[in-house]
Amino acid sequence: MNDLVLKQCRIVDVENCLISESDIGITGTKIVKIQSGLTGTETVDVGGRFVAPGLLEPHVHFESSKLPLSAFVRLVMAHGTTTVVNDPHEIANVLGVRGVKETLREARLQPISVYTTIPSCVPAVPFETAGATVGVQEVEELLGEDGVIGLGELMNFPGVLNGDPKVMGKIAAARKLGKVLEGHCPLLRGEDLKNYVAAGISSDHEVTEGWELEEKISRGLAVYIRFSGSQGQDLERLIRYIIEHELPTENLSFCTDDRPVGDLVRYGHLDCTVRIAVSLGLEPITALRMATCNPSKHFGLEDRGVINPGCRADLVVFDDLTRFTPELVIAGGRIIARGGEPVVPEVPFDYSFGLGSVHCPPFTAERFAIPYPDARARVRVIRVVEDSLITESAIHELTVRAGVLEAEIERDLLKIAVIERHTGRGGFSVGFVTGFGLQEGAIGSTVAHDSHNIIVVGTTDADMARAVNALSAMGGGEVVVSPEVLSTLQLHYGGLMSLDAPAQVVEETEKLEAAYRALGGNLRSPFMALSFLALPVIPTLKITDTGLYELGAQGIVKQELILRDDAN
Repeated sequence: MNDLVLKQCRIVDVENCLISESDIGITGTKIVKIQSGLTGTETVDVGGRFVAPGLLEPHVHFESSKLPLSAFVRLVMAHGTTTVVNDPHEIANVLGVRGVKETLREARLQPISVYTTIPSCVPAVPFETAGATVGVQEVEELLGEDGVIGLGELMNFPGVLNGDPKVMGKIAAARKLGKVLEGHCPLLRGEDLKNYVAAGISSDHEVTEGWELEEKISRGLAVYIRFSGSQGQDLERLIRYIIEHELPTENLSFCTDDRPVGDLVRYGHLDCTVRIAVSLGLEPITALRMATCNPSKHFGLEDRGVINPGCRADLVVFDDLTRFTPELVIAGGRIIARGGEPVVPEVPFDYSFGLGSVHCPPFTAERFAIPYPDARARVRVIRVVEDSLITESAIHELTVRAGVLEAEIERDLLKIAVIERHTGRGGFSVGFVTGFGLQEGAIGSTVAHDSHNIIVVGTTDADMARAVNALSAMGGGEVVVSPEVLSTLQLHYGGLMSLDAPAQVVEETEKLEAAYRALGGNLRSPFMALSFLALPVIPTLKITDTGLYELGAQGIVKQELILRDDAN
């Protein structure tokens, strides 16, 4: 007798693009029979609804949801995700090996499968100060932990191409253990791409253009098309390119990478991506295949991603192929969600080890001053691009007032600073940014990929100092400073995540964004945009606690803020 039987199923064969009608018998964690007339200890009549394999997330940093892993899992599993491949890169940059090991321990407690790739670039580049360093020895140790499936995204692709001994040592350790090597190589092409793949890298999730997608597929890379929700909206462009050029989809998957809690609550997880892809013209079963068996095969998880006897009973029940909305979710043979809500108990976990991670001395407005002897200065400026992780590098001429460079609010040329918050030494750098639209005040955060130092944008030095001090005082989070009000979202856990209920985090985030817009801000997701301005492994111009950096054909190059003579 089966433990659980699903009756009257329309089974979606994602491999062969077929639909068949039958019952599904489950014993323990496995599918044991697919035939009509089955009986079981528990029977669920799905009434002719579709049944597809559970969705698989191939690349995500759960910390970007601003929730700890257990809370993140409860949200995504209610939307049909039954396997997650998580890269705890953010907590590793703050809390090091301890943070990764605690996350692994938490992952093993979840009602769905949570695999881990070990962060390969902590810090991401040598041009910033992280809270920890995860070297070759540490990576070797962590790769042997239970639940580890691969080496996390090798975002230091210049290090791969140049044969950096530390980078290559981590690659060698992963290959020796037969682990998957995950990639990160935005806009890489030609011989450089060929050499990157030759090092053993198997995937990339940074594709933003059609030509890039086509070339990376041709090189044999598994490409994860990213839809994070608020930032990095390349999904529409790439899906249209796939359809127009009739590209093969066998090596294509969907990922979210960094998805904020508000989008998870309002729109869902990979189910949202599947719905959008179908609405753009992608065949429904093709879209489902990209969220199920394609990523399963990539990671060698042959026991899932399809509905066959002997496979893990990870299943999603829904009633419309074109509007994929999970109604019933089963993971490992157990019903874990109905009607978009979890039906299994929450997983308790002790996060005390991750508290008190912000160490920053008090800041005064004078520290943000940029002295300059001439009347005018040509300045390198970061230009934020709405809905993209990629920035542009611009040059603007500013007027020097009383011997210092200040924000020019009427031109939307604001100051930006990154302040190191791990050691207590408080090293920092200052630059200029355009795109935030603030008319007064400042915004700041302790979420700043990847080293997660304090990052702040403001209209005056005094407002920026007030933001920095507020973030330090509350032990991490996000803040909006106005002349009258200080709006905050506390992120106690590593300065990255809240231990409050998701609904409360969403409410407080909405209040923060409303406070930002009340100051004239015009970005849809200001804090997500802010968080990526400190990440120099994504083009083009970024800022860390040690200065401005530009990613181009020559790799990552440090740039001067003020251009002198014929500099460009």
